[in-house]
Amino acid sequence: MGSFIRIDGDPNEIRGTGAKLRALAEAFSGDVQGIAGQIRTADSAKPWGSDKFGQEFDAQYNKVDNGQVISEAVKDRMTDAGELGLTAGNRVVRAMDGYQLADHDGERDINSVQI
Repeated sequence: MGSFIRIDGDPNEIRGTGAKLRALAEAFSGDVQGIAGQIRTADSAKPWGSDKFGQEFDAQYNKVDNGQVISEAVKDRMTDAGELGLTAGNRVVRAMDGYQLADHDGERDINSVQI
């Protein structure tokens, strides 16, 4: 089993862990989107100024790397983190759904065998 999320126990408990992870990721995503918005608002005012040092800062802050402005890439990665947590939580829930379905079907099939 993977090491990113350690889950032991009853499938219903594990499903609950996935649901908790999903809820935390949703809250995190909302918080981060708000923070990214606040950063964008502050950025629009260019609080670093227009003097020599402000211009140097602006050049680095808005530098393009791999086709993306670095300052925007940071904000994008912040919001992506919430989506990754949401995906992980959904996968845990679906895995336990699949496990329990397979267990149920297997039990039914075994019990239907006549000797």
